[in-house]
Amino acid sequence: MDGGYHLTGEKLYVANGSQADFIIALAATRETQDNGGLAGASLLAVDANASGVSSTPEPMLGWHSADICRVRFTDVAVPADRLVGRRDKALLHLVRALDFERLVAGVLAVGGVRHCLDLLKDFVREHQVKGAPLGTHQAVRHRIADLESSYDLVRHYGYRAAWLHSRGKLDTHTASVLKLQATELAVTAAQTCLQFHGARGYAADSATARLYQDAMAGPIAAGASELLRDLVYETA
Repeated sequence: MDGGYHLTGEKLYVANGSQADFIIALAATRETQDNGGLAGASLLAVDANASGVSSTPEPMLGWHSADICRVRFTDVAVPADRLVGRRDKALLHLVRALDFERLVAGVLAVGGVRHCLDLLKDFVREHQVKGAPLGTHQAVRHRIADLESSYDLVRHYGYRAAWLHSRGKLDTHTASVLKLQATELAVTAAQTCLQFHGARGYAADSATARLYQDAMAGPIAAGASELLRDLVYETA
């Protein structure tokens, strides 16, 4: 449209999709022969209450507080001043935004690991097996020690990543390493916590089951672990 855009399409798995006041949408703003890339794509800030915008809940296994939705745009009028960054240069902005998103995902996973380990250590101290706490078994203590060691390494790497971001120097390699290692560790910790709790940990309403459900989303969000391994390799 003259002085603006008409937006038609959909955006999948949008966090806070039914509550957001505006949505940043990736849209094709120039015809291009490159059907597999982001050439000719721009970022638009769309009023979530505008005519033609609708959202449908997408129930997830975990992350129940994230309000994940599918958002549809049907001939939505977007004023020209809602362009975010440079027209047709969305890739440049996405790379920077994804590095920050991976930092956030990594830090959240680090916090999840800490909570999981605290829950696990309390359980093995209190749960009795043949008259003795579960934590008196060397194999149990060593398993938790391995997780604590990995947690300390990832936590301090997270501090470094956050420090780099605070100085405008966060790079793709650091963000990818943190997100990859932290989210994978969160899954391992959650699996261990659930296993040590036994059947009670597998109950649908248990804290351990919730931890496991939430942890499993980590290696998917903000770039799957397989993609991050490629990025780490390419930027090393």
